[in-house]
Amino acid sequence: MPHSVPIWYSWDNGEAFMFTGTKTQKWKNLLHNPFATLCVDDREPPYQSVIIHGKIEEVQIPLNQFVRSLSMRYYGLTESNEFSKSYPDYAEDVVVFKLIPSKIVSDLQK
Repeated sequence: MPHSVPIWYSWDNGEAFMFTGTKTQKWKNLLHNPFATLCVDDREPPYQSVIIHGKIEEVQIPLNQFVRSLSMRYYGLTESNEFSKSYPDYAEDVVVFKLIPSKIVSDLQK
């Protein structure tokens, strides 16, 4: 069955990077079928979106720094530093992965 959940992401060099727990249904599904779709929408008028389809690959990057950079969007500097302490680089129960686009559908205005 398709599995849809909100997720933090960063876009770098044409790929979307994300993280999740290794025991989550999300990660179990991706291990079974390493393809996903990421939908990013703008909740402000004119309500634009981008949908990215592609293959998932696990990546080895410093977890703490990655989580801190993502949490800055939501919490700001002070709180993101505190939040990211829960994600040390040596965490074995968290995985960082990337979505390599094979198809991008966008209604963004130019």
